Amino acid sequence: MCKRQELYFAGRQLAKLVKTAIGSRMSVTLYDTNKNCYAQSKRGNVPTYSDYDMTVEIHFNAKAKADPNGDGKFTGVGGYIHPNNAGRSIARAIIDRVVALGFREWLLDTSTGLLNLNRAQGQGAKYFLLETAFIDDGDDMKFYTAHKENFAQAIAQGILDGLGVKSTATQPKAEQYYRVRLTKDDEKSQLFAGTKAGALAVCKTKPGYSVFDPDMKCIYTNNAKGLQASALKRLSEKEWIEKVGPLYTADEKTSGILACVSLAQGILESGYGQTDLAQAGNNLHGMKTSLSGNTWPGTTWDGSSKYTKESPEQDANGNQYMKKSDFRRYGCIEESIADHSAYLLNAANGKKQRYAGLAGEKDYRKAAQIIKDGGYATDTKYVSKLVNIIEKWNLTRYNASGSGSTPKPSAAEDEWKVPFLINTTCDWLWIRKGPAKKYDTSGHIAEKDGEKKKYTIVEVKNGWGRLKSGIGWICLDYVKKV
Repeated sequence: MCKRQELYFAGRQLAKLVKTAIGSRMSVTLYDTNKNCYAQSKRGNVPTYSDYDMTVEIHFNAKAKADPNGDGKFTGVGGYIHPNNAGRSIARAIIDRVVALGFREWLLDTSTGLLNLNRAQGQGAKYFLLETAFIDDGDDMKFYTAHKENFAQAIAQGILDGLGVKSTATQPKAEQYYRVRLTKDDEKSQLFAGTKAGALAVCKTKPGYSVFDPDMKCIYTNNAKGLQASALKRLSEKEWIEKVGPLYTADEKTSGILACVSLAQGILESGYGQTDLAQAGNNLHGMKTSLSGNTWPGTTWDGSSKYTKESPEQDANGNQYMKKSDFRRYGCIEESIADHSAYLLNAANGKKQRYAGLAGEKDYRKAAQIIKDGGYATDTKYVSKLVNIIEKWNLTRYNASGSGSTPKPSAAEDEWKVPFLINTTCDWLWIRKGPAKKYDTSGHIAEKDGEKKKYTIVEVKNGWGRLKSGIGWICLDYVKKV
């Protein structure tokens, strides 16, 4: 038996099957399949090959001339080994076992020009680069796919033979794939193939899609109702507000929280519904799976669906840092809005209501301050940002109470009569080549409080202002008139 371990890397799926085929007959270490060993070695992060009795690097090679449809011939199995490496007999045993399946031998050649192979040779370690099949050759891949488990068993047996382990490798079971598709036979619509948990997680973000088990039986369909953030992806900021605003009006009638304030929060926190969190999870308010230990009645979250991402936080001094957190996934935008309001109404700080006085407050400035004082956001400028958004887009027109309820045509543009002077309200503001976030940046404005300069806006479009200098456009959410 081996005194140390074997290391497999590359050939991700097949490497896992080979490890299963070897089982407990020897200790096997898989290289992290989320990393590229070549790239890591190039940076100097070289595995300690000498810790192992043998290293096998598994590849699916490509031909100089691709033959995706196949011509009735095998290119075959082969590989490369350093001319002075002591692992040649093991490499030979692996190829012989695969050839015994009925596959053709391509070659077993030597090389001194391969990075990983040379690194291992420098450590005096046995190392073989195995070319299992040719991924762009129809015949090779068809044979491999039909005999995948046999391939894994043959490679494992070759390793055991080559290392002198008197044992028989087992045939691993075929991996069970769960697929996410619109219909069972619509292969082109497939979004995912893998574990059941992974398939369900993907499907829950895609209304109309279903999860099919390994026998292609439907086990789950996303019949999500309501408005999906993904359906609003290509709208302008003004158009997005017009679509989502009435949902906040309806929510205010139930919650008593001013629609203009909640809507401004949604705009600020989701970038007009365009952030990854909004698009993937219908989460417009950055609602985390756990919020200061709070639970509350009326939640619309299913208790398990989540989206993990890094988000910016601020310390007490206003310094920004990034923190990885789990956020809630919702079935639709309406659920996100309702859960956000339910939280604001019921969240507690000890025995006290965290946002006491918010429901029924008609002054949006006071309502925004109540939210900030309750600890909702760490951003020291959170209230002023909400107020700027409310006033810029005349969001009070969406209040159920009727305050400012008559919409103004082109409300945002009417509010910003050009030309006018502005200061920025943030420390860093991108300048873009067009009036939307989709345009490339052409510069930036970096100024702290006390160092603010005046800039002239000569045109307003979709909530963006064009600078007189001609360098580009800035988002008016982060400016104030001088």
